Amino acid sequence: MEPILRPLLIGLSSLSLMFSGTLSAQEDEFGWQPIANTKLEDYCPPNGLYDYSFSYYCKNVIYAWSGGDLDPATGKMYIWGGGHVDYYGNELYVLDSINQTMQRLTEPGLKADPDSKPAQSELEPFNGTQPNSRHTYDGVSFIQEPGLLWAFSGGLAGRFSPLLDNLTWLFNPSTNTWSLDNSQGDVPPPSNGVVSAYDSQTGKVFLHNRQALYSYEYHPDGGTYKQLNNSGSLGLGLNGAIDPVNRLFLIIGDGQQYIYELTEESGYRRIAAPLKGDADFIKKHDAPGLTYNSKDGHFYAWPGNGKLYRFNSEDMSWQSLALSNDPGPQASKGTFGRFAHLESIDSFVLVHSPVQNAYLLKLPEGEDTEAPTTPANFSIEHPYPGAVSVTWQPSEDNFGVAGYKVMVNDKQVAEQLGTEYKSMAYEPGETLKVQVQAFDSAGNLSPLSAPRNITLPASQAKMRLGDCSKEPRLSERGDIVFCEPWEDENWWQTGKYLRDPVVDDPRPMRESSVAYAELTDENCIDGKCLKVKMEKDKNWSLSAFWPLKNANLAPDNLYMRYYLKLSDDWDINMCKANGDISGAGGKFPGLADVRTWADPVGQCGNGGASGDGINCWSMRLNYRNCESNDGEACATKPEAAMRLGSYLYHPLQPGSTGSAAHWDGDDWSQAKAGECDSKPGNLFCGKGDGGVLERGIWYQIEMQVGMNTPGQADGVIRGWVNGQLSYEKTNMIFRNEGHDFLHNRLAWFNIFKGGLDGNCSTSHVYLDQMVIALDQPIGGVDSSTELPPTMTLTVTPEQPTENEPVTVAWSSENAQSCQASGIWEGHKNTQGEEVIGPFTESGTLRLDCEGNGGKVARQATVLVNGNPIEEDRTDSNITRPSGLQVTELTDTFLKLEWDEAPEQEDIETYRVLLNNVLLDEVTEPYLTVQNLVPGVTLEYRVQAVNSKGFMSAPSEPLSVDVPDIREDKSKITLYPSSDTYLASSTFKSLGQSSQLSLSGGRNILLKFPVELLGTDRVRVQKATLTLTPKAQYGSSQAELHLVAKDWHEDQASRDYADRSAKRKWVREIGDWLDKNGDLHGDEPRALIDLPDTNSTEPVKIDITWTVRGWLDDVENLGILLKMRDGRTHNFHSKESADPDTWPRLDIEL
Repeated sequence: MEPILRPLLIGLSSLSLMFSGTLSAQEDEFGWQPIANTKLEDYCPPNGLYDYSFSYYCKNVIYAWSGGDLDPATGKMYIWGGGHVDYYGNELYVLDSINQTMQRLTEPGLKADPDSKPAQSELEPFNGTQPNSRHTYDGVSFIQEPGLLWAFSGGLAGRFSPLLDNLTWLFNPSTNTWSLDNSQGDVPPPSNGVVSAYDSQTGKVFLHNRQALYSYEYHPDGGTYKQLNNSGSLGLGLNGAIDPVNRLFLIIGDGQQYIYELTEESGYRRIAAPLKGDADFIKKHDAPGLTYNSKDGHFYAWPGNGKLYRFNSEDMSWQSLALSNDPGPQASKGTFGRFAHLESIDSFVLVHSPVQNAYLLKLPEGEDTEAPTTPANFSIEHPYPGAVSVTWQPSEDNFGVAGYKVMVNDKQVAEQLGTEYKSMAYEPGETLKVQVQAFDSAGNLSPLSAPRNITLPASQAKMRLGDCSKEPRLSERGDIVFCEPWEDENWWQTGKYLRDPVVDDPRPMRESSVAYAELTDENCIDGKCLKVKMEKDKNWSLSAFWPLKNANLAPDNLYMRYYLKLSDDWDINMCKANGDISGAGGKFPGLADVRTWADPVGQCGNGGASGDGINCWSMRLNYRNCESNDGEACATKPEAAMRLGSYLYHPLQPGSTGSAAHWDGDDWSQAKAGECDSKPGNLFCGKGDGGVLERGIWYQIEMQVGMNTPGQADGVIRGWVNGQLSYEKTNMIFRNEGHDFLHNRLAWFNIFKGGLDGNCSTSHVYLDQMVIALDQPIGGVDSSTELPPTMTLTVTPEQPTENEPVTVAWSSENAQSCQASGIWEGHKNTQGEEVIGPFTESGTLRLDCEGNGGKVARQATVLVNGNPIEEDRTDSNITRPSGLQVTELTDTFLKLEWDEAPEQEDIETYRVLLNNVLLDEVTEPYLTVQNLVPGVTLEYRVQAVNSKGFMSAPSEPLSVDVPDIREDKSKITLYPSSDTYLASSTFKSLGQSSQLSLSGGRNILLKFPVELLGTDRVRVQKATLTLTPKAQYGSSQAELHLVAKDWHEDQASRDYADRSAKRKWVREIGDWLDKNGDLHGDEPRALIDLPDTNSTEPVKIDITWTVRGWLDDVENLGILLKMRDGRTHNFHSKESADPDTWPRLDIEL
């Protein structure tokens, strides 16, 4: 359907008149004008306050996905941001664009506890006046009446998830104070990436929280939210602005452009507007500055690329104007509300960097008929074989130079913004005639520059460098570049390695660079190999670069292979100075085109300086531990030491440090929005378990990196382990359009323990037989060392019924004998297939094979009826808790305390059991238990759990009689022992959430301790479940069922009824039994109507027969609520701050 847009009330036809107007604070100047003394960094809080480096980190008020908004009445732009781990200060800044001053309006509060789970919504004194710092994105808008700054959600300051809330904060400039809004109505769920704008016609804020469009209307006693359209989601990196006359909400950034029609008649229709005209900037920039110019009735955008862009709503096209002295580039995460038009001075206001002054922009007047000056002062360089770099002095223009046309041998080869033409498309020895012509936005052309004749140096590639004699088969190949067998004690000198690959000043290795590396002849692949020590308390072991320039090469495609072995005592963990484990992981050798701190362009592609698609990229290999969401990342290899993968600095990386791309099939801790094959930023492309490595075994590691066509998603990454393809991605982006100088420049031999802390103990890594090639995979060595056994082991089916046998298939190479254990036993051939079972209980089978080159072990699980393997984690060496006692007791709560565990046992948590069922897990030796059942006897025990997950035997039981002071003993109220919701959008457990969310992709689970009532003395007359609404998004109908598997709120998730026991749901987001007892049946025990009343009136559900069943002979696993039809409804959970809103079960006896 074609969009129906109202015609603009103001329209200008020609490009030269398009940007005309009258101005400004400085009447004699148009274009960009800096405002002196307005660098935000000059107004940061001092260091030392709250023991925090405010002045260093406060740059992230702008850099860390944060924004602001302009008050058009006063010309003041308010700036607020920070959040996550980037900045903990919550102070607010203001630019007065009329008086041209910058000011810090408020002082930072006591910073948030970084370890708080969830992250804090507010700071001391916790009275609704101190919001926690946050990534604000475009979630800040100034409400002109009554003159308040509105802010919603965002990424809170803190280290641990959840980092979001859905609170609304209001800042009053007249009192310089924040207040927490008592928001009502369809309060949106929390979100990163909020887009918002104020509508001067209705006085409302319109916002999109990535899932739906809402409005917010301010009221003194609490603003009202209303959901308007949930027909489409949004990504991150977006900015929005409103045309109040034509009722349009425009949202752009990250390749996306949407328009919402802000009228009830249109149903707040969403239009996916095509990118037309000069719209490429939307593809190339996150959250460009975007504003509405009330003077001429147009949207304007500023992406920081030397141009200003105007949007024509009639044909939905963009047109650009180049303007001199552009202050760009914009902050890499976006400009988020810090670019705005101020009608009173007819100027644009910009705050885009904490280290630069703010700017005013006045548009030029009249028609542009003046051409730019001729490009001159050319400089020629030949940085790589077949490459040419031509730079020239920028041309001048009365408005601004829009770009340059580059002619080579009388043919145009480029049209670009910058003053450097670079290409690797020529042959060594070729002669070129180069000319350049400047142009402006009006189409005026400068004269062509005088021809420059260039002859490229004649240089030939040098192949087979190093010592390739260990692999005679390589002599048949013409694409072998370099071989490093590590046979020469002076390998780092004879191989021409670098310690620092500065482009214009490469720095050779020196002896101190290899202080932790030595050659050894013990059990190498062939001859000698490199032994690298990872010394206790150190994190650096080796960093050496081999530049492809040694071979006169700068290839787009490259293969590198080496052999890697971990010592038998190798430890993946890193430790603090006191010995506490602080993390796990690090880096191994890979490929790169990286810049270090000493490079002219600065550090790039490593050390927290992200890949930019212009100057750098890198792909070392990384290693991390086997921990994952489901614990199955290394499950097939019982002796696994680590997971291997790529560690990528690239233009699409979501953070400043590298992105993980593991060489196995487990998706834990990887960027995976969309699909691997369709989304360039999705790095979850691993296969199988080849990237799971064990100690004491040589592994053949090979990688391929193929550069993408600049600006296109066709780059390649492949990874092989022992010849098995373990990773493949063919739509990678390494370099942006116009930047083909990025290539495979370096082989980077980096062995490093990640993070700031060092190795927990001293161990070693071995490298051998490294080869670099151009055209095809290198493959393995014909080795004189006995290769270790390899093995595949599968069972089918993995989850049989009690009467169903399973088939075991296995194959091992380089093995001489195999032994099975577990539920499958005996000596086995080195390959075969065998039918075993059936089994009545779940179990593990394991196969160990041995050959002259070593041992290998694989295991698999057989889960009968999907039931988990019962694992005894009890350790008799852990002291069981003592001194369990009740220190406070009423009819509604009690406090338990016990003796703290001995310090040397490394106890991390305590499990509190009620009637031998897990009640809670705490980190301190005490627990307050709320919502007691009057008149019952309770039995408590406590177990201590150490850092490795092993636990003590339970303590001696403590029996507690709960007082009963009820006057009417025929009525009793129970509160949930567990409540949570399961969401298809996340693998996380949500049991600590303050809400219970019900939708098509979210189910609610509730469990009440009715068994405490006792079956011998109770007859239930009526049982009513009460839920208190938190937000409603339309009338709906829900189903009530019984939960089919045991669960606990801290362990239940989308995939698992119990993550710690690895007990999965059959269906995602929970299994249920209908009223007929059928698994996933469609006959609910109750149908629940959920009207959208826009109120908090409780929802009451009769579950009398369900409770009677629990007290009779039906196991109480709780109830499951699932949406049958309609829109999202959110309810308060027992974690809500107000006990009156908790779920409850009222029983009449």
